[in-house]
Amino acid sequence: MAAVCLALFSTLASADSTLVQHDFDDNVLASGPDTFQVFISQQSKAAITSRYAANGYASAHLADVPSDRDFVEFQGYFPIQQSGNVRISFSFMITTTDNAFNAALVGKKRYQLHPHGINFHLLYRNGWLRHKSNGIPKKLFQPQVLQWYHLSAILNLDTGFYDLRIDDESGNRMIEIQDQAFAPGPADQYSLKEFSFTGDLSDRQPTDLYIDALHITSSSDTEIADTIAPGRKQYFIEQWDDYHKKLQGGIRCLPARDLKDFAIDDERFFALVADNHLEALHRLTRPHAEPEAVEISQSSDLLDSIIAWRHACRALQDKQLPRAIEQIDKAIAYNPDAYIFQLSRIIINAAAKQDFYNAYYALTELEPHKNDIRGDIALAMIALHTHENEKINTDVADITATLSDNGLAKLRESGAQPLTEQYRSHLHHYMPDNWQTYLQWLVALEQRYYALLWQGRTLQAGELAANISKVFKNAGVAPGIWLERQADAQFFSGRYQAALPLYRKALLQRPHRDALLLKLADIYHVLGEPALEKTAREMIFRNFSRTGQ
Repeated sequence: MAAVCLALFSTLASADSTLVQHDFDDNVLASGPDTFQVFISQQSKAAITSRYAANGYASAHLADVPSDRDFVEFQGYFPIQQSGNVRISFSFMITTTDNAFNAALVGKKRYQLHPHGINFHLLYRNGWLRHKSNGIPKKLFQPQVLQWYHLSAILNLDTGFYDLRIDDESGNRMIEIQDQAFAPGPADQYSLKEFSFTGDLSDRQPTDLYIDALHITSSSDTEIADTIAPGRKQYFIEQWDDYHKKLQGGIRCLPARDLKDFAIDDERFFALVADNHLEALHRLTRPHAEPEAVEISQSSDLLDSIIAWRHACRALQDKQLPRAIEQIDKAIAYNPDAYIFQLSRIIINAAAKQDFYNAYYALTELEPHKNDIRGDIALAMIALHTHENEKINTDVADITATLSDNGLAKLRESGAQPLTEQYRSHLHHYMPDNWQTYLQWLVALEQRYYALLWQGRTLQAGELAANISKVFKNAGVAPGIWLERQADAQFFSGRYQAALPLYRKALLQRPHRDALLLKLADIYHVLGEPALEKTAREMIFRNFSRTGQ
């Protein structure tokens, strides 16, 4: 039986495509949004060490102390898997039984016990290695200290069961089990997209764990995009360019990214599955769906809302604005929580009313998804559409001279920031006499800036941002967001040397802004400054330190 199981593991591993591979012997491990990140506190440790190794000459060491209000974590990412087999293998070693750690593979819901959350979960505490199956922790065996163990598990995403084996460093079989239910138990669908090794989540026990030879593969034909820079597969400007090419400079609906855009949570999803609507949902949410071609066996407000949204977007593209408004209002009436419907209504209303001001304010109040560039894309489309129709020629004259002493003092204190609802309320409170005039001036300038970007006139956009920054500087106000916009325009233009000092200055004014740090890392990478690029990137994602022991 053991020989049959070994042959099965070997055959699957040889046929699989590699999703993740870390042997920790490399000189450079590139953390980033598409690879991994490390979370440590002041009293925890994540290091690459040559003191112990299961393969090669180095391993990863995770250590933490109890009661420090945090836990150490090594968290990594790979393309989402929703069918076929996913295989994970790694080696681990503990140095003391007074120890606690977790290892997990998780899906779209991330760290919840859920079919799209934690599907594979190992946990060690009180001397026992356990795995969680059907929601229940079950004992596996008691690992010995200072001995390597080699684990391999094959997770079948179509059935929700996995096979697991663990050998010690001498080749002795410690555990071999088959057809074990995933951690949350039975479900119609599962997903995997992240791995995680953590200390004690309850922060009650110390952690002292060594990991080596981490390998995750998939039997599915998964396309792994090449990284264009360490830790990531796209520069931020490439996302902008992708949208610009697809939208051809016009004003159109933006595509949905996932089911969250339609406010379809798990409860709603499984309700659609139960009503035999899964195929219709799949066809309606494809990028170029034809709603007329999708048959619905019975009434569904959710699917009807997506159909109405599709009709609204087509009407916008065909410049049938009354129909676009009618259909998007219908979609929102069915499903008011859908982010993509709210975003589309702002775009359609702006197209119909040619009103950048209200569109701008509505977009700042719409809660975006994390790392979502679509809000900026929508601003650019609306700005160019309004700008072309109204022929606005905004003057960059120094409006700050008209502000009261108190208002100007508060502006100097806060600096130039994005015009969020919170910032507008701040201005309203401290500039009671002329805050609206000041806001209209700023919004008009932002409209002009975004319109220039959407036209591809990046040098002119940079000059505009530079002039606005100068106005603020002359008034003693930190230009803030306008320095970053000036740098973005230079980046878009390929003028990397000009963008670099602007990003550096902007970072001094906004030191904790992750998106700005990533832009700075991109610039360093393009300019061939790997050490500086690594420093900027790891201010967000961190990395393992390197020790000789």
